[in-house]
Amino acid sequence: MRGTETAVESANSILVLYQGTIGSETALDKAHELALSGGTELHVVEVVDDKPDIGTILFGKPTAGKNVKLSQLADERRKRLERAVNPICSKGIDVSCDAICGNVIQEVIRQVEANNHDLVVLAADRANGSMNGTGAWQHLLRTCPCPVWIVRPDSRAKTRRILAAVNPMRDGTEALGLGRRVLDFAGQVARTECAELTIFHAWDFRGKDLETSRSETTAKVMQRLIEKNRAEHEAALYRLLDSVNLDEVAYDVHMPKGDPCRMIRQFVDENDFDLVVVGYERKNGMSDFLYGNTAEEIIRCLDCPAVAVKRA
Repeated sequence: MRGTETAVESANSILVLYQGTIGSETALDKAHELALSGGTELHVVEVVDDKPDIGTILFGKPTAGKNVKLSQLADERRKRLERAVNPICSKGIDVSCDAICGNVIQEVIRQVEANNHDLVVLAADRANGSMNGTGAWQHLLRTCPCPVWIVRPDSRAKTRRILAAVNPMRDGTEALGLGRRVLDFAGQVARTECAELTIFHAWDFRGKDLETSRSETTAKVMQRLIEKNRAEHEAALYRLLDSVNLDEVAYDVHMPKGDPCRMIRQFVDENDFDLVVVGYERKNGMSDFLYGNTAEEIIRCLDCPAVAVKRA
């Protein structure tokens, strides 16, 4: 097995999106906990939305006084942030905060790229798909270059059980690379928080076997197809496990047959997980813009926190 440096292990800087709404304190608490374990600095930011007003839309310039009001609001929010992070500063953690006027998604990406943040932590409400009431979190998953940790407003402070969802049979070596990053990240969080880890791979028929399974066939042939495909997926999964360092991590493996979204949601609901780690494949083309991908579907249906990890 080989060890790799993960986003949690190597994180020198965590960006927290704090909008002062339900869940923001939970996001700050989680980032604080991660910083304590890794000696990491925190940058806490609130974005004051500067959507064009009617003057800008109609006449090409903002209504008189709009910029002054935004500046005053940003000053107020900055003072609120300072009060929120003051207890963390007293514990010796390097914390900075700022309130910025702009578009939430664009400003978060700009902050990550300008300051080389290794992880973004934010709160999101699954019920309405909103991110702190400021827009769809899916857009941030698609555009943010670093892992995104999404907490829920009622998340438990301590991470006790982690599910890492992988798919080693997809796209050959690229899928293995993404799977390694998912397991590296989940394994390091498990070590840091002394949590149990479940490695989860939902599989199904593929290629010609998929066509055969959909045709009229005997029970004996179907059983042979199941055994053959399960063996192939199991071999790929254990090749992936052999390529990562899970020393000092208590983990088990589950390989159910079925749709990943449905199987993960059912398994998480039945086993009370505190965190789900998934790999996010950023695709090119209109199909991903319109329909998202499996990672988004999984996160959207979860009630527990989730982390989306991308390829290096």
